[in-house]
Amino acid sequence: MTLNEIEQNDISKDQPTLVRWYIDVRRWDEKCFSLPFLHTLTQSDQTAVKKYYQTSDQRLSLASQLLKYYYVHQATGTPWNKVEIRRTPMPENRPFYDSSLDFNVSHQAGLTLFAGTRAAAA
Repeated sequence: MTLNEIEQNDISKDQPTLVRWYIDVRRWDEKCFSLPFLHTLTQSDQTAVKKYYQTSDQRLSLASQLLKYYYVHQATGTPWNKVEIRRTPMPENRPFYDSSLDFNVSHQAGLTLFAGTRAAAA
């Protein structure tokens, strides 16, 4: 089974889950300055990605957004275009969707790393 074949129903709601994913943006074509799938994000998230001057930083930011959207979509069944990621208050300022999900992203040296968990349904 490939990642593209995973459906929302493949993630059981009655069991806790832990996922770890990464995107290696170093493998993205250096001659290509477009940001794939940017148009699938909300306007505010597109702006957040494009605020970076360096293409490498934009790619890391885009990969971060795509992983968060994908996780929320898979874990909750929320349609991609309805996903709205917020942030927790400072000083944590972590990405947040709802209380059933806990996730975060990190990036370094061309890698964007994602870890997420969901509590079992009551």
